[in-house]
Amino acid sequence: MKLNTSDITQHLDTFSKEEWTPIITGKPNEQVYGKKLVFPSRTKYLYFSQNHYDDTLMNRRKHLEQEYDEALSLWKTIHEQRRPRQKYRNSNHFLQTHLSYTFPLTGLTREQAIERALQFSITGKEGFFALVSNKDFSLHEALQYYREKDGVEKLFNSIKNELHIRPTRCWTQEAIYGSILIVFLAQLVVSLLRYKHDELRHVSTKFILQSLSNFALSIIIGKNGLKKRVFSNFDSINTMIFCGNTPGS
Repeated sequence: MKLNTSDITQHLDTFSKEEWTPIITGKPNEQVYGKKLVFPSRTKYLYFSQNHYDDTLMNRRKHLEQEYDEALSLWKTIHEQRRPRQKYRNSNHFLQTHLSYTFPLTGLTREQAIERALQFSITGKEGFFALVSNKDFSLHEALQYYREKDGVEKLFNSIKNELHIRPTRCWTQEAIYGSILIVFLAQLVVSLLRYKHDELRHVSTKFILQSLSNFALSIIIGKNGLKKRVFSNFDSINTMIFCGNTPGS
């Protein structure tokens, strides 16, 4: 949820780590502080993350460094009376573009200019974010549920786009539940494979299913009636799953 004006003026502007509640997230070196606002129909949770604040300013500084170098390059281009890049020119044949420049940071070094621009860019919302719920959770619970939603979204994305769940085409409640149960069981099998084999933890469900689909079993029946089973199409993934190791190990 976006921070509104009242959040900034009444809470963020007077933020103090000593007055807000510290939250233990379980991640080393992560500093998170929270404040809980209870309303008649909802509860708002305000958070400040020191890591998020530092990352925001670091990314903004990198962007300002690029802008400074781009501005300096444009200044040199105009000063040497050369044509600037296409993005600074107008392609309309009925218009002419005349570029001029204003470089208000003259007299400052590159680092001083970037630091000054960085200070001007600060809005006071850096590092802060808000959550809203119709239920009354603790600050720790609300943040934990919010962070767990990423895992839920990835699970449903895997079910829809990798396991390719289709319209159930069922009309009874039991049949619908059964269809969904089969898909969740398939996802459970893939999750257990990742849990058992560390090498599969960063392999997508798509490639695991493709490897299992490529695996083939051929049954050859001899003249005497004996059956001979031939396994083929091994690769590193299905060999690890069926044999517990990779080819050549």
